[in-house]
Amino acid sequence: QLNTLLVAYLNGVEVPGAFTIGELVPNCDEDNEEQQVTSENVQSVIVAACKYRLWDQRADQLLAMRRGFSTVNVLSKEPIDLLNQLRPFLTPDLMLLVQGNTEPVSKIELIERCIQWPEESRAAVA
Repeated sequence: QLNTLLVAYLNGVEVPGAFTIGELVPNCDEDNEEQQVTSENVQSVIVAACKYRLWDQRADQLLAMRRGFSTVNVLSKEPIDLLNQLRPFLTPDLMLLVQGNTEPVSKIELIERCIQWPEESRAAVA
């Protein structure tokens, strides 16, 4: 159902009342919250929803992880030996921690994983 809806939007077909920007992008501006998703704005809405899910929602954790792998002690300004910190990890576990899952993801899978589709709107489209 969602694939059909997205294809319709991307082909310029309007689907009135299907979704509002606020339903798909939780951190959008208040001015845009009640605005309908249209064929003109669907691409920017998808990008904003993916950015929210992949970065904004995880920013604190990602920044903490970056600070944790810092090679300089902030207080003493001395280099930190990362070998002791990383030694407990197996190589595959460390790679997964740093890189995440590296299997290719299709555009549709990315959209399905990044956007939390409202159930009411999903039912209305079906």
